[in-house]
Amino acid sequence: MGNIGELFIKLEKRILALENAIGLSTNNSDLIHPKSVIQYQSAVEKTDIGMGDALHKYIYDHYDQGTQASLIMIYANANTPSEIKEMIAPAGYWVMSVLAYFYQIKEQYQSTGVWVEPDYSQFDATDPKVDLNIIIATMVPQGE
Repeated sequence: MGNIGELFIKLEKRILALENAIGLSTNNSDLIHPKSVIQYQSAVEKTDIGMGDALHKYIYDHYDQGTQASLIMIYANANTPSEIKEMIAPAGYWVMSVLAYFYQIKEQYQSTGVWVEPDYSQFDATDPKVDLNIIIATMVPQGE
């Protein structure tokens, strides 16, 4: 399926053909200019990209990709003791709460067209500050 601009153009052509076939006159000022639809679609795509960039930057400022991958790997390992998993889990819950907030705002934007700038700082106080170095030190006894 094509982009939204192409779909609007096809739809308008079909409407014009139908109106001509049944003898209705069309006022060209009622038509949507394809360029405006394509510009709107481009703006929406840029906003979606910008929304994701701000989200990733916020999360990565707290838990970079390497730290996240390491925590996930340790947590997923069947041999990881439950007390270590209990130390890691709050970081996962925190990231999920930030993601839930992001998707709530994105859904609101997609349904209303009104962009509300996310305030991720509200999650600063709830960050459990899981430290990968402490996790590793806890798992690997000193001197080994």
